[in-house]
Amino acid sequence: KGPEFAFEVWAQLADKDPGKMNWPYDSEFEGLDGPRPFNWTALKDFAGINSDEGLFVTYLGREPRVLARQLMVLRPGSYRLVVRYNGQTNETAGQLTWEVSCLDSGAKIVTIRLENHEGGDAKQSADFAIPAETCASQRIVLKGVPGQYRKGARIATRSVRIEALEP
Repeated sequence: KGPEFAFEVWAQLADKDPGKMNWPYDSEFEGLDGPRPFNWTALKDFAGINSDEGLFVTYLGREPRVLARQLMVLRPGSYRLVVRYNGQTNETAGQLTWEVSCLDSGAKIVTIRLENHEGGDAKQSADFAIPAETCASQRIVLKGVPGQYRKGARIATRSVRIEALEP
């Protein structure tokens, strides 16, 4: 029956109105109730969620890793991915990227590479579109991508939101 049916069941169990969902669920990492896969899954020992820091990750830059993920059901249309975070990155070290892809095909829809060489608070965004026929459900992931040197990064994502854009 697929992810769309699973989402309908999830929404009933979580007592949520599927038509009024904001994606991703728990976009400010407050630890809202709701089972996976339509809530955050964080890779133990590398990532965690708490209401003070948000989604905090320590990526050592050695091998590719999916550090956090969530399944979503966005309707076809135009959107903006907005990420607010704190921490410092290094352009030659391991990188952290937020990526939205179609679940069935795995096709990448949008990627934001976190770039904050000065440290402190940062905000990045990117516009994207969900096609009408080929992408009924999506996955959002925070990935660690090895860099030129094995130097890590520690980032706290305060929020990750997907905003619908006017047609």
